Amino acid sequence: MLLVMRKISSTYTFFWKRVFPVLWSGLLVFFLVEALQSGALLEGMFVISIMGATGLALYVIYEGLRDLADEVYDCGDFLLIKKRREEERVALSDIRYVEFSTFGTLLRIPLISLKLFHSTPGKFGNEIAFVPPLLFRLNPFAKDQVAVDLTARVDAARSKRAV
Repeated sequence: MLLVMRKISSTYTFFWKRVFPVLWSGLLVFFLVEALQSGALLEGMFVISIMGATGLALYVIYEGLRDLADEVYDCGDFLLIKKRREEERVALSDIRYVEFSTFGTLLRIPLISLKLFHSTPGKFGNEIAFVPPLLFRLNPFAKDQVAVDLTARVDAARSKRAV
């Protein structure tokens, strides 16, 4: 039997998980150093509050993006999830529902979350999130085709499972 795998996760996941937080923190540190050198920040509390806000922003970015799956492949009746150096197969019938959302108000990184039925979590827990391929759209309210397709196929797989 020939197994056909189609990648349904973004090729930019590594960038969002590893490179973006470093770039963001470097940019914030650069602006803080520039403000200190120019004398714009003379008050110690102001510097502390900016450093605190920077730290909070980095924590939110890190926590929001670190658990993303590295790669997700559609293999027909199951998904192959790769995170770090581990893999897990998730049957479409084991997915309770598919949720599409965005991370961040400014960046608006699209995310697809898979909520699983498992009473005992798999390797990656009861929820698996990944970034779908980033496509340019003229309509910012258009639905993500990967999420729409997955939702329909998960519903069909669950209905077969119930029979």
